Amino acid sequence: EGKEFLRFFKKSCRRKRPVILDVISENAIEEALYFAGKSKIHLEEVRSRIAKRLGELVNYWLTFDLKDTLVITGGDTVYAFLSGNNCSEIEPVCEVIPGVVLFHVKIGERKLQVISKSGGFGNEQVFLEVAKEILIHKEAHDIEEKLS
Repeated sequence: EGKEFLRFFKKSCRRKRPVILDVISENAIEEALYFAGKSKIHLEEVRSRIAKRLGELVNYWLTFDLKDTLVITGGDTVYAFLSGNNCSEIEPVCEVIPGVVLFHVKIGERKLQVISKSGGFGNEQVFLEVAKEILIHKEAHDIEEKLS
């Protein structure tokens, strides 16, 4: 099941369309509590494991060698991604909308554009607002290039 998902994920990313991976179900808290009790581990450890696995999935995404922007929600996931890749540089660029930050990271010789937001911050429309802002800036940049 996991390998099938990874194949589907890779195929979806290569289509050059946004791919959103949502790992929160309606019963996420109950499921996490059940897993913690069954596994005899603290809820904090469950949270840490989820973030680590998401970081690993992002690392897998890096192997696709795409030139896309990576959007990560949740500080634990951002941390897992950065620390798991021995990020050597972080360059803040701007706040896209309040609480959502665009930055560049250097991993090896590769420079990536990343957008990050706190997992508990924002409304349901936050990703649409971010996409709109990015498109507005891209169109302005394209127009500026044509005029120069």
